[in-house]
Amino acid sequence: MDNDEVPVRTSAMSLIKQCKKITRFFNTSTKAMAQLRKELEKRPNCNIQNVIQEVSTRWNSTFLMLERISAIIDEINIVLLRVKHNVEFLNRDEIAALP
Repeated sequence: MDNDEVPVRTSAMSLIKQCKKITRFFNTSTKAMAQLRKELEKRPNCNIQNVIQEVSTRWNSTFLMLERISAIIDEINIVLLRVKHNVEFLNRDEIAALP
């Protein structure tokens, strides 16, 4: 393993961990989830209704979680601005790293 791979792997794991916190927050807060659905309804031709939680026994669930967050990051940020929470926002570089 090259020394250059270690920071990339660490930052990828950090991004996944942060996305897990975001999905966990929305899946445990009915108020936040309701507001997210309300924001998603404002998007034309959007069939997305929620975030996807990673499941360790499903091999592609991490990718699906990241992909869904990437698709609705604007709505997620709007809700995080409105609702009291302890979840960190994704920064510009982290958003750019999403699939």
